Amino acid sequence: MLEILLFILVSVLTGKIEVGEEITLTVDTEKRHDTARNHTATHLLMASLRQVLGNHVEQAGSLVAPARLRFDFTHFQAVTPDELNRIEELINEKYRKMSCSMDYHRYGKSP
Repeated sequence: MLEILLFILVSVLTGKIEVGEEITLTVDTEKRHDTARNHTATHLLMASLRQVLGNHVEQAGSLVAPARLRFDFTHFQAVTPDELNRIEELINEKYRKMSCSMDYHRYGKSP
């Protein structure tokens, strides 16, 4: 039997929680969706970095938050302006394709 442990960090605004007490949690869906979009962006960025700079590029850390993301990666030299432009173009192309695909599935509109 597979057991799953789930840890959730919460802030109790008033009162206190007792062991065994039933509670209801709510998710800030706007922040959750913003964070999910930025998480997806890290995957698009990694794929684009490898496509432009090479397969030696590795992720060295990241921060994914609702309002921004930070992505650290390894590479043996500074990224040139031309490489940066190509990376941005690839990310935007991939994002547009994803957006069209999501619209198609959500609304039945052809991409």
